[in-house]
Amino acid sequence: MVTQRKKYFFHHSTPVSLDKMREHKEPYTTEILNKELVVYPDVLSPHYDWSGIFHVRHLGNVGEKWVLDMGCGSGIIGLFAALNGAREVVATDINPSAVENAQENFKKYKLTNARAIESNLFFSVDGTFGLIIFNLPYHGAKANDFLEKAVSDENYDVMKQFLTQAKDYLTFSGEIQVGFSTSGDVDLLREEIVKNSYTIDKIYSESDRGYNCQLYVLGAGEQSKFAMLLDTRSASKELESSKSTSSTPAQEAMGKLLAISAQKIAAVRDF
Repeated sequence: MVTQRKKYFFHHSTPVSLDKMREHKEPYTTEILNKELVVYPDVLSPHYDWSGIFHVRHLGNVGEKWVLDMGCGSGIIGLFAALNGAREVVATDINPSAVENAQENFKKYKLTNARAIESNLFFSVDGTFGLIIFNLPYHGAKANDFLEKAVSDENYDVMKQFLTQAKDYLTFSGEIQVGFSTSGDVDLLREEIVKNSYTIDKIYSESDRGYNCQLYVLGAGEQSKFAMLLDTRSASKELESSKSTSSTPAQEAMGKLLAISAQKIAAVRDF
């Protein structure tokens, strides 16, 4: 029996907002929560789409955390995370213009704890983070350009990949914040959350400008945390094994690398 895929469409408010963004042919500025941001023409604009503002309002305490802001767009969420004391913010986007846009906003506020890189999901990302942020595209329809990709993920393939991979980049006590909307396939989102063994710690929801925004705060479930502990113990065992046998210079060098790796794992798992 062949399972038919759902047919997804844009929310009625989405084309209107996108058309307003497309009217801009040059970079422009907008004031968001008392901060002036630069927005590039082919980047999702917080001036017309309020989901980023909603996320910032519920960002929570980011002090001293390593933060990954995925699908950063103009850099709005990463900017406020950096301004509010994050140890380091790595902002990523598949859209080169968005990466440049976020970097310009970080530079505008002379931030030394924030940088933007081009990456398709986690492809160019290294390390683990105490907070991983992704304001997910709400819709499951086909996207025809980068601007539409910011709001629509065909058949939610990106969302599924993100939730599958994110736990590998999360610290032991870290959290994931995903933005979504009741105009998207909420049932599918929750199925994927359960499938990947996350816990839903909080849900924020609000409606404005004719549509709804949600923010899911996720934790790694016990199964994922157990896997993290196994990774740490495995590194420690390799280190002890290298110490207990006579070593060549190359093996000694590897032992040192393993020691550094184990120390880093132990340090970041507690964040």
